[in-house]
Amino acid sequence: MRKILTLLPLLAVFLSGCLSATPFQSARVAESGEHTLTTSIMHSSEEVGNFRTGWTQLDFAFRSPVVGGRFEFAVNSGLMIFDAPSIGVLMGAGFKVELLEDILSFEMPARFVVGGSNPFDTTHFYPRLIGSVPFSDSVELNLSATQYYYARGEINGPVGYSAGLAFGRRGDSITRPEFGVLVYPHTDQLTYQFGISITPAVEVKRGSTEPESDFESTPY
Repeated sequence: MRKILTLLPLLAVFLSGCLSATPFQSARVAESGEHTLTTSIMHSSEEVGNFRTGWTQLDFAFRSPVVGGRFEFAVNSGLMIFDAPSIGVLMGAGFKVELLEDILSFEMPARFVVGGSNPFDTTHFYPRLIGSVPFSDSVELNLSATQYYYARGEINGPVGYSAGLAFGRRGDSITRPEFGVLVYPHTDQLTYQFGISITPAVEVKRGSTEPESDFESTPY
């Protein structure tokens, strides 16, 4: 038991490197015929005890509609590069569903670190709400709130918040700068994150009888 209690703080530091409060997406769900690939790079910085640490994370997320415009499935992978010489590879998957069309969605992803002796030790789930506010046909504000849960319940996961902008029209390339923060329970420890993502242009296919929304060209 003493060994486990000693390792828990170190495990918490390592697992925090898996967590991203910046989803780099809006509340929109992919329409039928849309398949998107988003590439993002993010840097995190946090204070642990008397020293500051951080890591850079490169992510790839592929999203595909299951029920076009309402439900989508996503797979993702990432590479973590810690300031202290260390790297990690991530794999994950999840789903997203729209609660309010174009305005609010719920996402449920899961992830784990590849190459560990037991992937279950690093598996975590992070249910997330994503809200979007279009400012124009090419600028949108995206907000999110995330709660993190580890498959092993010994460590309480943090809460994550993010805010970011999306620049670009639906179907064209979308650029998203985002800022996020992770707030850990029972401590004053904060992790600050900033990154940017690019979603290349995709062809948007719609049925001829499908009505157009007021924000048909806004980012997604």
